[in-house]
Amino acid sequence: TTILVSHSLSQIRRMCNKVLWLDKGKQIAFGETEEICDRYEEFLAAKKVSRR
Repeated sequence: TTILVSHSLSQIRRMCNKVLWLDKGKQIAFGETEEICDRYEEFLAAKKVSRR
C-alpha cells in the first residue's frame, strides 16, 4: 500500500485505483478513482460558479 497526497487530478488518475477525498479533515468520499475525481471536479465547478 502506498499513500499519495496530491491536488493533481491527472497524477491521481494515473497512479491510483482508489481515492479518499478529504475536506477539512473529514471524509467526503472514498471509492474508484474516476468516480471520485469526477465528483471532485463537479464540486470545484459548482464552487467556482457560486463565487460569481
